[in-house]
Amino acid sequence: MARARASVATVTRSALLFVACAASAGCATTYTPRPGPRLSVVLDGGQPAYARDGRRFSAGVLGGGLAEAVQGVPEAERHADAFVTRTRTGFATTLIGAATAVAGIGVFAGGFDERRDGQQSLGIALALGGLVVETIGLAIAASAAPRQLDAINAYNDAVELRWAPAAPREAAPPLPTLVPAPLPLPPAAPP
Repeated sequence: MARARASVATVTRSALLFVACAASAGCATTYTPRPGPRLSVVLDGGQPAYARDGRRFSAGVLGGGLAEAVQGVPEAERHADAFVTRTRTGFATTLIGAATAVAGIGVFAGGFDERRDGQQSLGIALALGGLVVETIGLAIAASAAPRQLDAINAYNDAVELRWAPAAPREAAPPLPTLVPAPLPLPPAAPP
């Protein structure tokens, strides 16, 4: 009987490992951006990564790789720092809020045993306060995504300016002069 359980456990673990490997293999981008100075976002093993100049920069769980990927462009670095700060602050605030809400539920539930109304009120206050803090954390984390895009776009714009071909020395042809059409005359007044 014990041998059968061990066999079932081994098969179950093997199946779960196979599913995990198969799932992670499908979580990568198949298109590789052309090596060059532009920054691209790709998936590498199911995780976001940044690619430029033939290198990949892991984004990390809390977005730390973006600062390294945009290094050398001050405006992009400022946006990347804001992205990382908001991501980490939002994550920490969300965890604190969730822990406070769970603790509040525990305090509330503990007040039923001995009919402690004050403890139940405290539990409700903690749970609701935790939910508010968690919501604030989610809002902070959500505000990080635009900073990530700003960092990538600022980096790419700066790189394009550096690598753009020089403008031709010839003067551009003059733009045509546009003359507005005359307005129609108002109708004549009846005699």
